[in-house]
Amino acid sequence: LRETLGKLDAANRQLVEELNLASELQKSLLPRAYPTDAPLEFAHKFIPLNSIGGDFFDVLRLDERTLGLVIADVSGHGVGPALVTAMFKSSFGGESRRGKSPAAWMKALNEELGDNLTTGHYVTAFAASIDLETLEMRFCSAGHPNQLIVRADGRAEELSTMGFLLGMVQGVDYEEKTISLEGGDTIVLFTDGVFESPNAGGAPFGREGIARSIASRAGEGPAALSDGLISDLLAPAPPPPPGARE
Repeated sequence: LRETLGKLDAANRQLVEELNLASELQKSLLPRAYPTDAPLEFAHKFIPLNSIGGDFFDVLRLDERTLGLVIADVSGHGVGPALVTAMFKSSFGGESRRGKSPAAWMKALNEELGDNLTTGHYVTAFAASIDLETLEMRFCSAGHPNQLIVRADGRAEELSTMGFLLGMVQGVDYEEKTISLEGGDTIVLFTDGVFESPNAGGAPFGREGIARSIASRAGEGPAALSDGLISDLLAPAPPPPPGARE
């Protein structure tokens, strides 16, 4: 029995080490640095539910005047989705450099993932290209939650387009829209783990919570905004008013 327990303990330690390695490898897929010669600032928070999962994002310089953004979420949790994110990163990097249309990227990615994914996983994604001279942003969603832009005056706008999730149905087209960015605007990209998480009162934090958190810190830099968003999400519930029953 001791020998068997020893073997199980050794196997468990090896599994934990391999999962930790997989987690580090997944983090290595994320941007290590952001463009410093663009009229934009960046910050991010990556807090997976488990040690490894299917969330992914990237920022790419496509050419001298164009920037590409993408955020994606692979269905499920664990090693399988993490491997799919590696596949997605490679495919997106190739497709995004063939043109500047996010809708075209999504269509090509959908075909490629549909051909290669045999595990039943699917991917939701939001992608955008930004002209750094005109500050026009073209964007497209593939079944991903509507992302947000919070204007300098605090107004929040949902970035909504029609598009089926990736890797499930081939031969579909994706809608693309264009908006103009202005100084002080904040583009907020997220996965469902943020707006579906319960706030201090137990209700989903929601897009309203995200927009409210960003707007309340108008003028602050991206790092302060992302830190503040997580702080607001995790803030304890306020005490009940005097005389209130629990």
